[in-house]
Amino acid sequence: MAGHDDMRAAMETTGLAGHPALELLNTRATLTPGVVTDLIGDGARYIDWLLTMELVAADDVEALRARFDEQDVERAAETARELRTRLLPVVDAWISGVPMDDGMAAYLNGILRTGGTYREVTRTEAGLAVRERAIWSDWKSLVAPVAADVAGLLIGGNADLVHQCAGETCDLWFYDRTKSHRRKWCSMSTCGNRTKVRAHRARAAGPAEGAD
Repeated sequence: MAGHDDMRAAMETTGLAGHPALELLNTRATLTPGVVTDLIGDGARYIDWLLTMELVAADDVEALRARFDEQDVERAAETARELRTRLLPVVDAWISGVPMDDGMAAYLNGILRTGGTYREVTRTEAGLAVRERAIWSDWKSLVAPVAADVAGLLIGGNADLVHQCAGETCDLWFYDRTKSHRRKWCSMSTCGNRTKVRAHRARAAGPAEGAD
């Protein structure tokens, strides 16, 4: 069971994936060996995650809480977790050259058809602008923006740029947007540095006793 420190560490990984669909995969992570953290483990956390990912506008949150009861939000979180579970093997296959199958497409469509948007004129610091707003028709529409990002990755993304962190104990995913496309770590400041430190200590220790 994840403790407070594990959950806080998991929250700090949000934004490292470089693609919202991979961020969904990263909501369930093993940052400490044997300890699994889930950032969308309940309805409240799911809404917080949507807000962090800017999949829900900040000024929509109160309206959502008034529109949906606790059971609705819990059902949305459960569906998001199911989507995450279904997505993992699909991504594994996709990066090996196997396109999304009809079953996954049908599953996504079942969620996507609940979503809708409208445009409104709004005032910003730069002046008037038109922005797109979500229509929250029912509880499943809370998962529609996530499903749209998943579809966008599997249809329009570059599978060659999708990787898991090379850290020994890290299972986070990322979309490599670096110019050289040589990114190895979810974060250089964490997994990258840990790997460098381990390598440095191994070199400093020298060959193991009895080694040829």
